[in-house]
Order: sequence, then structure tokens, then C-alpha cells
Amino acid sequence: MSVVLGVACEDNGHFSAVTCLVDDVLVTSHTWLDGIVDACRTWRGVNEGEAWYKYDPGDATDLRPITVAGQRIKIHGPIRGEPLKPEASMWRRVLFSFCHTEPRPEVVILARDLDGYPKRAEGIKQVREGIRWPFRIVVAAAQPEIEAWRACGFTPADERERERLEALRRELSFDPTTQSHRLTSHPNDAPTDAKRVLTRLCDGAPERVDACLKDLAALRTRGRLNGAADFLGEIDEHIVPLFSSPR
Repeated sequence: MSVVLGVACEDNGHFSAVTCLVDDVLVTSHTWLDGIVDACRTWRGVNEGEAWYKYDPGDATDLRPITVAGQRIKIHGPIRGEPLKPEASMWRRVLFSFCHTEPRPEVVILARDLDGYPKRAEGIKQVREGIRWPFRIVVAAAQPEIEAWRACGFTPADERERERLEALRRELSFDPTTQSHRLTSHPNDAPTDAKRVLTRLCDGAPERVDACLKDLAALRTRGRLNGAADFLGEIDEHIVPLFSSPR
């Protein structure tokens, strides 16, 4: 029997990053999962047959209220008497939608670029902590965007990669691998744009970009200010224990 993990994110890039990290942490924590992790967990979105979900207001117009541990959860109004923080309404609707899926996930991962707006994280936190949900919630909040996580996992593998990194250090006046939280997500043509910097670091090679997420130790150390380390910690806390023994 596989563990069902729900994912709500912005695009395939987010889905690829968060699921890669979840699998790698699982295999690192439980070596018995090596080679069989695909059979032991299932990704799902809100709709039948989808691996991840992107919020659409039209999907949340007719949600039934639910009751968890005797508490009726409302889809409208304040949370614990407090006004809604930025994007809290959206995330509440997303999580409501997952409540009505079958099978219902044991964990829902919410992936969101902060884009330099830390108040977005406050909205997610309000919804997660202010309402009792029937599943665990894991947050992947990237600052400024998910490409910064890949940048902070980049370690030069040869002289050409070292030269590319050194050139970027000179241009930016900071190291984009150890200070990736200082990168930006807009405008896209800015020297500090995370997508642009990542492309230059990896010379545009997709396989090299993917490899940047494989160094979990680097992500835990360098990703303390861009959200990557926090996400890995949440995987440790909320997902790893679900696989404590062969299922």
C-alpha cells in the first residue's frame, strides 16, 4: 500500500523539485526504499488522474464543509477570529479541495514562490496552523523562487564550472550559490534573476540543473535563508515518519 501525497504548486518545475527532494530524503532516511520508492508513494492533485494541482477558483465554488475531531471547518470568514492574511483564502480553498479527494492524501505539500513577498508565507502559516486538517501539511516556500534552491545546490564539478561561478560572483558582488536568497524573480532580464543565474551556472544543460538538487547537505546548509532547508526539515518531520517500516 502506497502513501498518498498531495501536491499543490505553480508548475512542473515546482513539482519536479519538491518531489525529487521528498524522494531523496526518504531514500536517505530509509535505505530499504532505494529502488522501490516509486511503488511506496503516490503523488496526486485534486482532480482524478493528475499528479499535482494548480489552484483554479472555479474548482472551489461548491465545496462541502467538513468536520474534523468535532470541529466544523468553514470555507469562508476569519480564521480563529483573525482577518485573513495574504493568500490565506486561496490556500484554505486548496486544502478544502484535497479534503474531498478519494483517496484523501496523508500529506499535502504546498509549494509557492515568495517572489520577495514574505507575507505570502504568513498566509500559508495561518491556514495550516489555524485550522485542524485531516492530513499533515508540508510547506515549500522558495525565496525568491524555486530556481534559487537549485542555485544553492550547485557546486562546480570542473574548471569551466568554476570559471562560470567566479564570473557571476564578480558581476553580482555576491556568491549566488551561498547567498541565493539575494537573487530575484523579476524582472526576468535582471542580472540577479534566479532563472538567468541558474542557466549560466549550468550552461543551460537540463541534466546539470537537475543534479543541483542532489546534494542534500549543501541544500540544508546554504538553503537556510531561501526556504530549502526549512522544506527539508518539514519532510523529515512530517513525511519520513510515515515510512518507518516496510509497507
